Amino acid sequence: MGKHRFIIFFGVILILTTLIVFLACCYFSQIKKEQILKAVYIFSYAIDKEKALMQPEFVSYPKFDVSISSDSTIIETEKGKAIYKRDKKVDSLTLSHRREWNFQMYLAFKNPNRAFTLDSLFQEELKSENIVAQTAVSFFQGDSLVSCSNKSLCQAGIALDPVVFGVEHDPKQIKLQAYVSFSRSYLISQMPLIWGLIILWIVPGILMYIWLRRKKVEYKDVINPVPPISALISSDASEWKEIASGIFFNEKTGVLKKQDHEVCLKRNRLRAFSRFLGASDHTISYSDFCKNVLERPLNEDESNEKNKDLNQAIKKSMTQTIQRLRDDLKDFPELSIDNIPNSGYQLNIET
Repeated sequence: MGKHRFIIFFGVILILTTLIVFLACCYFSQIKKEQILKAVYIFSYAIDKEKALMQPEFVSYPKFDVSISSDSTIIETEKGKAIYKRDKKVDSLTLSHRREWNFQMYLAFKNPNRAFTLDSLFQEELKSENIVAQTAVSFFQGDSLVSCSNKSLCQAGIALDPVVFGVEHDPKQIKLQAYVSFSRSYLISQMPLIWGLIILWIVPGILMYIWLRRKKVEYKDVINPVPPISALISSDASEWKEIASGIFFNEKTGVLKKQDHEVCLKRNRLRAFSRFLGASDHTISYSDFCKNVLERPLNEDESNEKNKDLNQAIKKSMTQTIQRLRDDLKDFPELSIDNIPNSGYQLNIET
């Protein structure tokens, strides 16, 4: 029955996790689309702001020495004058669109590197709206790229809807293209609901962990119960030694055990405990401890600083070993280790 409960609970957690991941991805995508729509609107506003900044007080039309036919028009750029043949599609534009196009041609003449100007205005407007994003702007005239503020971001960023002035496929057409790149941390910060989804997943996970821990303890108690002392002695009496009432020690494995608790002594702690049991009055001197437990005898000659430092290091290791052995024996109140001042240590065993 417990196994079936585990499978059902695990299945519920798996389904809940899948659902939360799906909802989080959908929510993330929705937030990203909203930020892109905001960026499109802000870029259009930046273009209008540029127009206001670049609005001339008086526009004069230069006199050209070049004779042009009625089906041609002259555009003056930083490279000089260029003659374009008029397109019949131009006549289909409304008067307002034609005026806007003419003004954009004026801006292109005044500032052919306007991509950088627009990029700066775009960034300022985004910051004013507390939107964190990297931006780039490209300025096209016809099919030719006039200027670009950041070519690498134009390739990796999200392309916004371009703002186009003029007739389609016309060599005089003006196209302003913006690109944005949002960081994941910023998009996640715009998702307050995501923390609710995370909590929705964490709470069942914590409950499952507590339930598994409880089941593990119960299973351990059932499968591996602490054997009674009589069974312990009868299993292999030759390996176990009773050092106090109800406390047994197996020097071969390092296990110190009583009815409701056991600890496994290892390395220096095992050698130290065995040495205490074999010593007279369970007492070990400092020199004996260092020589037979740590296997690093003290130097008798301390006339030089090197031997003094070495002895201090050995005594420090001895102190650490005693302290760790005391920690191992904290659940055995019948056993304690006392300091013998300027001499050594003694293991006390209550009988």
